[in-house]
Amino acid sequence: MEKIDVVIVGAGIGGLVCGALLAKKGIRVAIFEKEERPGGYCSSFSENGYIFDACIDSIGCLGKDGILRKVLGELKVLDGIELIELNPMRRNLFPDLTIDIPSDPEQYQNDLQNLFPKQKNGIRKVFKVMNDIYEWSNDSVLSDRAGFDLQFWVNRTFKSLLEDHIDDVRLQAILSSYCNFLGLSASEVSAIAAANILIHYLKDGAFRVKGGVQGLINALIKEIQVNGGKIYLGEGITKIICDNKRASGIKTEKGQEIKTNHIVSDMDIKTVVNSMIDSVSLDKDKKKQINDLKTSGSFIIVYLGLDYDLSNNDLISSIGYFSSFELEAMLNKDEKMSFGISIPSLIDKSVVPNGCSSIIIHWPFCYNNHSIKPDKDLIARKLINQLRQLIPDIQGHIVYQSVADSDTLYKYTGNSQGAAYGWAQDVDLFSNLSSLRGIIDNFHIVGHWAGYGGGIMPSVLSAAKVARMIA
Repeated sequence: MEKIDVVIVGAGIGGLVCGALLAKKGIRVAIFEKEERPGGYCSSFSENGYIFDACIDSIGCLGKDGILRKVLGELKVLDGIELIELNPMRRNLFPDLTIDIPSDPEQYQNDLQNLFPKQKNGIRKVFKVMNDIYEWSNDSVLSDRAGFDLQFWVNRTFKSLLEDHIDDVRLQAILSSYCNFLGLSASEVSAIAAANILIHYLKDGAFRVKGGVQGLINALIKEIQVNGGKIYLGEGITKIICDNKRASGIKTEKGQEIKTNHIVSDMDIKTVVNSMIDSVSLDKDKKKQINDLKTSGSFIIVYLGLDYDLSNNDLISSIGYFSSFELEAMLNKDEKMSFGISIPSLIDKSVVPNGCSSIIIHWPFCYNNHSIKPDKDLIARKLINQLRQLIPDIQGHIVYQSVADSDTLYKYTGNSQGAAYGWAQDVDLFSNLSSLRGIIDNFHIVGHWAGYGGGIMPSVLSAAKVARMIA
């Protein structure tokens, strides 16, 4: 039986970054991925000459002082790819109000103060609190500190944070524009999660990878292989072998058995504890705790290829559309739709045929076993119809269309109910951390199932933390 220092289950961004950091230190690493294409949500696909990023709009924190750039800079993987900055990083469309979000927190505050002069002091205080939360969060993940500064915010909602300082409901809605993309309204989402997603873009930029995010994934794989690591695509793990409640090896779909000192999981932890670890090795209470944790909502994603250039349509590459200022209505629980629009071809002509354009629509929703699953084709028609407000003649120019939903996301990632961010980003999010620790010895979690939040930055930081612990 072959012996490897570290086996990583899943080739999402968390698993690949962890593997690359370990391999660079001379640690023998093997990564197993059930799909033929690595990257998980950070992957791209090509159809009819159009290249689409499967799930993400942009990557934050890649500015010159960004934490993500520092982590990836250790690996030199950014040297071989071209990053395109979005500035403004997003345009939010509300009823009778359009506001651009610049890649500069000071400028954004000034813009908001000009729109809402009576809220000037509150705006300053809110941004100070959000920035503190962001700094404390990063420190608690990357250092050995327990995050005591965050304790006050652990069980508070983003709405309560806003209401401490802002009493204008329209301004509250504007500042909550990223909440529904975490799958919850401002009255439900964790104050920490919502503050972090906004500030990490504002402070250190929003970027796309020229030619698609798959370029970053491919660079990580190359880095792993150059340093002696192994990647097994199209070969998932069926069993985690334990010895006295200690992870000691794995068995794969193709019958490989490998001994290892450490196992790193970048996959749905509910699947791990329910079907991959035997009941003798896993504490029953721990298994119940994990199964009781709530998973995040999912998305319906519409991919469109157009046969003409949108460059003259007064659009930017990332747009948020909100048909109401009501915080609860921003989550697509009724007819008041909200969604994100990515137009990659406006800043990257390499992802489309000459003279053409691409659009990706992200429609977030909460779905569980007790709710009615939305009809993806019906939603797609409604979304395209809404786009006519921005692109009146869009219907006659669509030459490629496909639609993904929670079933699609589950098929390619194995995430429970197509969860977009792993665990639900609600007020219990950071209280879940104790349940995710000590599952079995020498077993580690990276990615958005690690419990630090959803999205690329928390996934990468969790990977850096685990790599450092193992090394």
